[in-house]
Amino acid sequence: MKPISKYQGLVIKTKDYKENASLVTIITKDFKQNYVVKGTKKINSKTAKWINFFNYISFNATDTPNLNTLTEAYVINYFPNINIDQDKLEVAFIISEKLDLFFEQVNDTNKLFEFTLKILELLEKTNYPKQVLQLFEIKIMYLLGISPVLNQCVKCGNMNDHNNDDNKFFFSVLLGGVICKKCMIYDEFNSNNFILNNELTKVFKYLYYIKIENVDEEFLKLIFEIEKISGEKELNKTIDLYYQEYLDFTSKVKKVYLAMRGEQ
Repeated sequence: MKPISKYQGLVIKTKDYKENASLVTIITKDFKQNYVVKGTKKINSKTAKWINFFNYISFNATDTPNLNTLTEAYVINYFPNINIDQDKLEVAFIISEKLDLFFEQVNDTNKLFEFTLKILELLEKTNYPKQVLQLFEIKIMYLLGISPVLNQCVKCGNMNDHNNDDNKFFFSVLLGGVICKKCMIYDEFNSNNFILNNELTKVFKYLYYIKIENVDEEFLKLIFEIEKISGEKELNKTIDLYYQEYLDFTSKVKKVYLAMRGEQ
């Protein structure tokens, strides 16, 4: 008899498996694993409800070096508002894509797992899902080992960050951090050196440094309002270019949704 172990985890991917089963990908605080769930295609299936996208479940599963079977589960949270809201569901799929690809590359999987749960709780109740996605994508840069330099100019080391024009900072994808106004003026022009303006650079820094416990709807609304004036698409483009530059990653999920909206 195969040994059975008990875990808690998030279902981040589900697909059909053989005639009457599903194959689910689950992340826990310690690992990412694929499990077979039998009987999910039956009309009166008791197992189908276990495998819904982004279910947070407590589950029992066989524990062997081979493909394991999920034998029993209890749904702790199924995040109902995410599943009925198209914008939130889009964000969830983008988050899932990154978790599936990068989870095993992170040293502190426990921290990423707990952070993801908090992000989903925010996403469940917010009116600003795109800002929650930005928060997730920017904050996990640290866990992925691609932290940008935000506390000083990457070229001259200037640490001033006041409101006068001489101390404005701009985010450079190519240089991997912020660059002061003086250095930007003297920096050689490079078409690959995408520069984010001062206001959006501040937003980037807010999202990177804020503790997840301090993020509330008022904060997300403020970020939304700044982006509405300064350009949400510019910040999104910067994040995507940063992932391309330092992880050679381009989101297929984002491409699909952009094509659906005719924005590609």
